[in-house]
Amino acid sequence: NSLTDLKLNGLSITAGSYMTNLKVRWALQSDLRRMIDIEKKCFDIPWDTEDFKFALGQKNTIAMVLTKNDLVIGHVIYQLGLKDIIIVNMAISPKYQRQGYGRYLVKFVTDKLLLTPPSETKREQVSLMVSDTNLSAHLFLKAIGFKAVKVEVNGFGPNHDGYHFVYSVDGPKIAVAAPVKKTRTRKSREKQ
Repeated sequence: NSLTDLKLNGLSITAGSYMTNLKVRWALQSDLRRMIDIEKKCFDIPWDTEDFKFALGQKNTIAMVLTKNDLVIGHVIYQLGLKDIIIVNMAISPKYQRQGYGRYLVKFVTDKLLLTPPSETKREQVSLMVSDTNLSAHLFLKAIGFKAVKVEVNGFGPNHDGYHFVYSVDGPKIAVAAPVKKTRTRKSREKQ
């Protein structure tokens, strides 16, 4: 692969040419089937059509998808609060995990903190709650600058706690490294 210099929200990165076909765009109704498929591959208790419809029916909720060569490879759903952004759902297809795409999508959301127009109230943090059983998500979030700040007992149901993670605008910035191509042949089923 030849190397290409890219700009992502003002941050210069060097990436392989396979990165040039990445795009974050608004989720469409036609993306829902693919989003549900990704959910099923990533989570023990995946969101279904009704979960997506309920979340997207909430005020100030936005759904974005990450595409590579026009194929949806991940999604993020977040709510715009008065002083924060709350990620309510995020998943990257297992085939694309551990290659930088999750970091790319989270950076898209965290950059919203810095790009708030002066006429709006400045949002200061991005937060989300992660299942206590999703260790790979805990490690991923910690690696990109999120901090676990609270445990919500039974946050995901009986005997299923949730950890609240926060990324602050005053904290370290998320750097986007060039995603690496997987060299492993076995399918990764790790959750993100």
